Amino acid sequence: MSMECNNCGSKNHEWLWKNLEKQSARHSTQPVDVLICRDCGLVFLDTSKTTPTQLEAYYTTSNTFEVPGPLPQGHRAMREGQIDWVFSHLPADASVRTALDVGCGAGFNCHLLKQRGLEVMGFDYSPAMIRNLKDLYGIDGMQGSFSAARISRSVDLVISTLVLEHMLDPTQVLKDMHQVISEGGFLFLEVPDTEFARWDMIVDHIAFDHLWHWSERTLGNMLERNGFEVLAAQHVMNPPDSGNPEAGLRVLACRRAGIFERRYALNGYAPQKEALLKYKEQHNKFLQTFQSQIDRIVSVVGKEPIAIFCGGEHTATLLQRFNLSLLDVRTIFDND
Repeated sequence: MSMECNNCGSKNHEWLWKNLEKQSARHSTQPVDVLICRDCGLVFLDTSKTTPTQLEAYYTTSNTFEVPGPLPQGHRAMREGQIDWVFSHLPADASVRTALDVGCGAGFNCHLLKQRGLEVMGFDYSPAMIRNLKDLYGIDGMQGSFSAARISRSVDLVISTLVLEHMLDPTQVLKDMHQVISEGGFLFLEVPDTEFARWDMIVDHIAFDHLWHWSERTLGNMLERNGFEVLAAQHVMNPPDSGNPEAGLRVLACRRAGIFERRYALNGYAPQKEALLKYKEQHNKFLQTFQSQIDRIVSVVGKEPIAIFCGGEHTATLLQRFNLSLLDVRTIFDND
């Protein structure tokens, strides 16, 4: 493999498996090979043929998680939990007056920060999301690819939830965040938790459009390499109505300019590989069981017409991954 690990720069990769090559109207090609770095444990897709232009075009028009407008209650509850967690873990003497949300989406986290009295700005690829941020919440935003060069002043807090895993170069993103955050300021991230990947879903967990996949150890290692000291970390399981019903990893870190104690220097390869192989075994068994359930439905309903209630990418995966040929599917209800 010619790719360098985005965390440690190593080319010492191990190929783990190839994902289902999903058919999708959103993207004609996608990386499917899952790799792990033997020298640090970072898990990633082979993006050697993926370009920044392709990703920017995709995210400018597509968001599989949110649409402009008010969020459903379940989504709101998850976002409220994220912001509450940040402020409950800040040091007692922290002074946080300004904030930037990188990948702000529909802007609800910006809204929550504004309610706490912070001066807030959002950043997102999507012009529709930035318009919604201004129209619905009265908050200014910037559209396009995030970089420190586009931010005119430092901020006390940067948040980025369920975003870093979509970036083609997350290390560069962290470097830019480090430049934007004032000395002693804070960074909050939430990413999908590869240490506890959910296996009881029909979609692949380690799959596009997530390019990078972290455990607490590998995310902590990447943060420390880029000048952030981890203050707190938490593994969470987001509820079914959150719009992101998967395991999440939350981290609050402080920007440091000098030397600090590193807690995540150990190689995470062995425990991460073990966790992933266990996930893959359980997921394969789940998929077999799911097909058995479809076969039982066939035995009960016969040729009676049926409807499928599904959602988003899960619909395409359902139709492609399983044999539904003996069912008379008349209607598919989808939220996308």
